[in-house]
Amino acid sequence: MKQPILLSSITGLLCSFAGLLFTPAPAYAQTNIGGIINSYYKVTSINTVQSSIDVASTAGLSLFDNVMLLQMKGAAVNTANNSSFGTITTYNDAGNYEMNVICGLEPTRIYLLSKISKTYDPVNGFVQLVKVPAYANATVTSTLQTQPWDKTVGTGGVLALIVNGTLTLQSGISATDNGFVGGPLKILTGTCTNFFFFTDYFYNTGAITNGGNYKGEGIAELSATYSGGRGASANAGGGGNDHNNGGGGGGNLTTGGAGGNNTGTVGCRGDYPAFGAYALSNAGNKIFMGGGGGAGHANGIAVTTGGGNGGGIVLIKALELVGNNNAISANGSKGTSTIGDGASGGGAGGTIIMDISTYTGPVTVTTTGGDGGDENNLNIAGRCYGTGGGGGAGVIYYTGVVPGFSTNVVTGGAAGIAFNSSPATCDGSTGASAGAIGTVNANYNISVSNIPETYCNLLLSSKYIALGSGKNGNGDNVLKWNLQGLANAIYFSVEKSIDGFSWKQTGKINYQAERTQYHFTDDNTNRVSTYYRISAIMPSGIKYYSNVILTKADGNSNWLIVGNPVKDFLYINGLPQQSVALGLYDATGKQLKQFASAAFTQPMQINVGNLSKGIYYIRCNGVVKGFLKQ
Repeated sequence: MKQPILLSSITGLLCSFAGLLFTPAPAYAQTNIGGIINSYYKVTSINTVQSSIDVASTAGLSLFDNVMLLQMKGAAVNTANNSSFGTITTYNDAGNYEMNVICGLEPTRIYLLSKISKTYDPVNGFVQLVKVPAYANATVTSTLQTQPWDKTVGTGGVLALIVNGTLTLQSGISATDNGFVGGPLKILTGTCTNFFFFTDYFYNTGAITNGGNYKGEGIAELSATYSGGRGASANAGGGGNDHNNGGGGGGNLTTGGAGGNNTGTVGCRGDYPAFGAYALSNAGNKIFMGGGGGAGHANGIAVTTGGGNGGGIVLIKALELVGNNNAISANGSKGTSTIGDGASGGGAGGTIIMDISTYTGPVTVTTTGGDGGDENNLNIAGRCYGTGGGGGAGVIYYTGVVPGFSTNVVTGGAAGIAFNSSPATCDGSTGASAGAIGTVNANYNISVSNIPETYCNLLLSSKYIALGSGKNGNGDNVLKWNLQGLANAIYFSVEKSIDGFSWKQTGKINYQAERTQYHFTDDNTNRVSTYYRISAIMPSGIKYYSNVILTKADGNSNWLIVGNPVKDFLYINGLPQQSVALGLYDATGKQLKQFASAAFTQPMQINVGNLSKGIYYIRCNGVVKGFLKQ
C-alpha cells in the first residue's frame, strides 16, 4: 500500500468545527465567491478502526481540508398494499452526518483527524463526503449554489462553508430545488374504466400502461416494484392513480399535502389521489434534504415534468454575517401544472444550519415548501381533475438564539388550484391540501466528533517533519526543520501563505541522504505575519507535510519548541517577555495545563512524560505550535 500524504500537525487548521485552537487569519484576506464551491465524493467503504474513507479518487482534496460526511438515504418503509404503505419502520443510518478534518490522503483513501462518531452504510445508504471550503473573509458576489442531488452518482444537494471572519452577502445563497427529486411523469396510455378502479398504493410504473404515476424521491430507496402509486414513501409524496388524480407533496420534518381527486362527471373517474409525504424525525441529530413531490396521473398529450424537487442542505459557519437584505434559501419547487390531467405535488423545503456569532444587517432565511401543480380544465363541461398537494416546509437551525436580524420563512406549499372549470364549482383545490408549516430552532449543536483518532498519530510517529522558526539580524524569517523516519525524498518545498489557506512555493531545498536538519531563510521584506509549512516530495509523488507555523510581524512567534518530537521533557526557547499565559492542549483543543507568566524561565522545561503518544500543542499570545509526543 502506498504511504499516505500525512498531516503532521493540525496547527494550520485555522477554522475547524472539531478544533478549539482557533487562530484568526489576517483581516485583509478577502475572497470573492459564487457558484458551486463544494466538491463531492461518493463513499464506497468506511473503516471505523482507523477512521478512513474510501472513494474513487481523492483528487481535489488536500490536507487541512474540512469535510462533511453524511448519509442521504437508507431508511426502510412498510410495503403493505394499504394505507400504511411508506410509513418508516427504521431510519437505519439515514440522516446521520458529522464534520471532520482530513489528516492523511492516499489516491483513493482519506484519513480523518477525529474518530468517525456515527454509523454509515455506504452500500445501501448513499453516503457522500463533501469538501467544505474555508476562508478568512468572503464576499458572495454571485449566487452561491449547491450541485443538485443526483442519485445516479450519489452526490450533491449540500452547500457548506466556513468563514473565519466576515461573510458578506452581495448576492444570495441557495440550495433551492436541489434536494430529492420529484417523481418523473409518465404518460399512462392504458384504457381507463368506470368499472375497474386502480386503488393500489404501489405499482411498477415503468412496466404498466395504467395504474399510478411515479412517487417522489426520499430517504427510502424503493425498488421498481414500488416506484409508483398513491402511497407516500417516507418523506416522498405519492403518485396520482388512474384517473387524473393529483400527486402528493414531499416532506421533511413536516408532512406534505395530499393530491386532489377527480370528481368530474364526464369520462373515467377513480377518486384515488396520492398521499402526502410523512413527517420525519430528527432524533439523533439527523438532517435531511426535502422530499420530492409525486407526479400526477396523466394520459393526455400535454406532457409535463412531474413532481417538484425538494430543497437541499445549507450549513454556514462564520464569525460575522453581513446580510445586506439578501436571502439564504433551501426551498422546494412547485409541482408541474397540467392541462386536462392530474397535476403533480410540490417538493419539500430542505435544511439550513446557521452557526453565526454576529449578524450585521438583515437577512432572509427560507425553507418553504413548493406549491402543488395547478390544473386547467379548459372549460370542458363536467371535467374536474385533481391538483397537486403542497410540499411541506423545511427546518432552520441556529446554534445560538434566533437573531433579530433574520427573517425566517418556513411556510408549507399551497395546494394546486383548478381553473377554467365547468361548472365553476370545480375550480379550487379539488381536495388537495397544503404542506405543513416548518420549524425554526435555536441552540442547535452541529454534529462533530471530538474524539481524536489515534491512527493518524501512529502514522505520524514513523514519519515526521518538525518545523520551527526564528529571525536573523535583518528581521528575515529563518525556518528550521528536523526529519524523523523520512528518507529518500526528492526535495523539500518551502510554502508560505498570508491567510493560512492559499499556499505558494517560496523556496526549494534538495534532499541530502543521512541529513536530518535543514534550514531556509525567507527575506520577508513586507514584514507581515506569515504562515509557513514544508512539504517533502517523494519519488512516488506522495507528499509529507510539516506542521504549520505562524511568524508574526511583532516577533511574538519567535519562540521555538526544542527537541521535537518529545519523549519526556519539552523545552521552549525564546518566550517573549510580554507573555500573558502559556497553555498546553491536546489534539481536540482541550486545555491540559496553563502556566502563569511568572513561571516562565529561559529555556522553559515542561514534563510531558505522562502524556500518551500523539499530537499536542503549545499556545502563547495567540500563537500555536505543535509537537509530537513519542
